[in-house]
Parts: sequence; C-alpha cells; structure tokens
Amino acid sequence: INAEYGGSRVWNYFDYNQESNKSTCKICSTTREGKNTRNNLAHLEIGTRTLDMNQHIHKAALEDCKSTLVVKKRRNSKHNSTVTKTLSEEKLNQLLALYVIYGSHSLDLRFDKGLGLLLNYLVDQSYSLPSPYIITKEVNNFYKLFVTYVTQTLNTVTKIAITTDIWTSFAAKGYIGLNAHFSKDFEQYTILLGCERIEGSHTGTRISEVIESKLKQFDVNKKCWVTVTDSASNMIKACKLLDNLLYSDEEEHPEDYWNISTIKSIKCSAHQIQLVIRKALSVPEVKEVLQACRSLVNHLSRSPLANDELRTLCQEKKITISTIYTECTTRWNSTLLMIGRLYDLRDVIQVYCENKGIDTLTISQWTQLKMLIQILNPLAIVTKTLSGELEAEPNQHGVSSINSSIWCLLQDLKHLRSQSINTFPNFIDTLITGLDERFSVLDDIVYAAQLLDPRYLSINLSHR
Repeated sequence: INAEYGGSRVWNYFDYNQESNKSTCKICSTTREGKNTRNNLAHLEIGTRTLDMNQHIHKAALEDCKSTLVVKKRRNSKHNSTVTKTLSEEKLNQLLALYVIYGSHSLDLRFDKGLGLLLNYLVDQSYSLPSPYIITKEVNNFYKLFVTYVTQTLNTVTKIAITTDIWTSFAAKGYIGLNAHFSKDFEQYTILLGCERIEGSHTGTRISEVIESKLKQFDVNKKCWVTVTDSASNMIKACKLLDNLLYSDEEEHPEDYWNISTIKSIKCSAHQIQLVIRKALSVPEVKEVLQACRSLVNHLSRSPLANDELRTLCQEKKITISTIYTECTTRWNSTLLMIGRLYDLRDVIQVYCENKGIDTLTISQWTQLKMLIQILNPLAIVTKTLSGELEAEPNQHGVSSINSSIWCLLQDLKHLRSQSINTFPNFIDTLITGLDERFSVLDDIVYAAQLLDPRYLSINLSHR
C-alpha cells in the first residue's frame, strides 16, 4: 500500500502534484483537481464503463482498491505501538450505516464534522464521508437482512399478537407503529415490524390496509389472532376490518375457540386507566388546587432566574433534586409527576415565594396535594406495570395482570373513600365509576391468561 499519500491503495494508480494540486491517473493520464481518494476511486469506476483499451485495466485497479481501500490504525497500549489493519470501503460504509441505525443519525454524515475528524485520524487524512445515497443504500441492505431474519423467525411461530398506535410529529406527519409479540420456548419476544408514514386520513379502512400490508410482508397475516390498541373509534373499526381482510377467504372457522378463527381486539388497559384519570381530574374539587399548581409551575419552569435561585436554595438545604416537572396532556402520569415534585420541594418553594412576594399554595392546599398524590400513586404504579417492557419488568408484564391489578385499585380507592379525612370524595367516586365501566367485563383471554399464570395459583379468583 502506498503510504505516501495517506495509505490508500488508490494512490498506486495516481500521481499527485502538490504545486498544481492535481492528481493524474497512471492508466489513462486523466487529470483531476485536488487530492481526494474518493474522487479518484470514482474515476476508476467511470473507467470501467468506457469502451476503450483501458477498460479492463481500470476494472482490475478498482477491484484492487476496493479490497483494501483504507487503513485503520489502533494503538496497542501494552507495547506502545501502532497496529494497522486493512479495511475495505464497503465494510467501512456498512459500519457507518450501523452507526446511523443505532444512533438514529442523519443519513447525510457529511455534516458530522466530529465523525469526519475521527475517521481522518484513524483511516486516512484525505478520507471523506460517503454521500447520503451510499449510506441509504447500505441502510436498505440492512433492512432487507432484518426482514429476512424476522420472517424466518416468525415462520417458526404459531400465533402472534400485535400492538399498534398512530403518532403525529411536530411537522404534522402521521406515523404508525406495529409490534409483534410471541412466545417461543417459554420465552416472550417483541419485534418492531415497522414504524412508517401513514398518509391521508387516518380512517379505520386506511389503518387496516396498512397493517394488513405489513403483516403480509412478514408472512404472518394468517397468524395474527390478537390486537391491542387504544380505544379510538378508528382503531376499533380498523381491527374489525382487519379480521375481514385476513380471514375473509377462509371456508370455515376451526371449532376450537383458541385456534385462529377471528382476530380478537383488546383495548390497551394502561390507556384506559389514563382516560379514567383524565376525566376524574376535571372534577371541580380537584381543578382548583391543580390550577394553583400549574400557575406556580409555569413561573418556576419558564424563568431562568427562578430556576437558578431554586437550585441555589436546594443546594443550601442539601436537596439533590431541583428540576420542576411540567404537565403534558399526552404524557401518562404527568400530573402526578408535577404535583409530586412540587410537594417534594415545598419547603424550598415556600422560601422562594416569600423572598419574591409571589403567591404560593396555602397550608390546606399542600394538604390536599398530599392526599391527591396518595390517590394517584397506585394508578401510576399499575399503569407502569401494565405498560412495562419485557426486558425491564419480565415479572410484571402481561395480560394476566390486568384483572388482579384493577381489582386491587378498586379496593384501594374504596378504602381511601371510607376514610373520614378524605377531602376528594367526588374525585375518588369518579375514578371508581370509570374503572368499573371500562373493566367490568373483560375478554376471555384476560381470564384465561390469569388462570394459566403460575403466580395466581394460590389466589381466589371468585371476586371477579
């Protein structure tokens, strides 16, 4: 390898003139501006398509260059020496594509100056990052490999359940996500089948067509038997239409209830709980104290000066937390996070408000806040349990936990309602009523899953 111009094999076929800043091809004597390894490689590639006597020489040179295009340098700390390792351009492009995939980086790496400097040091001083076209091509190749691997994996599975939802970005673009859940060798797995743009109106018909297309891509359109979605009307309609799309050509349904005959639709329990909470938070007896909290949070979170002073007061009192949470209607349990942090910092906030002459919560309102946290906390725990990831919470995730979790919530709320010091009777009544309405009748799958779950063998299930 010619190390004079940076260690790339390309320079075995080019001469560089520093005075004129030009590179000359040794094969065809063509001159190019600058000392750019990638441009010279492009010249060799163009030469392979030229119908002249040098075509085969250009082709042989190109194959030679691509076999060991760059040199990767690694320092051996033990022997204080530099170890060199040849790395093809194709391999480097694949690694850069993985860098884009795992880090969710832009396809145009040319704007990543830090990455460019790193590769210039490790690989070649004249090395330039590949174009978005090359990275897109490699990313698509990895996607094809992923589709093949997932399809082969799902071919060994009898049934799958899917979860799906639609999200709208800040740019007002709709995206639909689709996960496949299945068991294999008594282990549970989740695979993301797609997160893609969904254009046009988000009607039930359009959603069902997108899901059907994705299921057919992975050859699992006849294996889907359960869907989990939110309670939006378009999602409910999409599940009904999906059943007709996937199984309309079936001559007859199996008699066994648990065989795949129709797609069963289950509403997301965590989402249902949040809808109950959202409705209960509109009760007048709660709105007053929450409005006072929101006003205080708006002042503390939006003012840089207030943030600095609050942080200083926390340091003086040796309090490690100082960040104020803001409420977001689409983020689960955000109201609890907001009032919980306010209550944790109540002493510091009181001092700050007194120093600034700002209205703060009254003693009775701080007491109400404590009671509100006590009511909402179990609901937040159940929401997190039912929506937990398999890897993070393997013992809490699953349909089998829905029945017992809701029953425990109802018992806890009824106990709080019976207490004489309870200051939010209407709020608790609204929560109880909402949970009863949404969970009074559950799908047979929920009960079957609980009966099959070893954790519930010793529990009397007659209460529901």
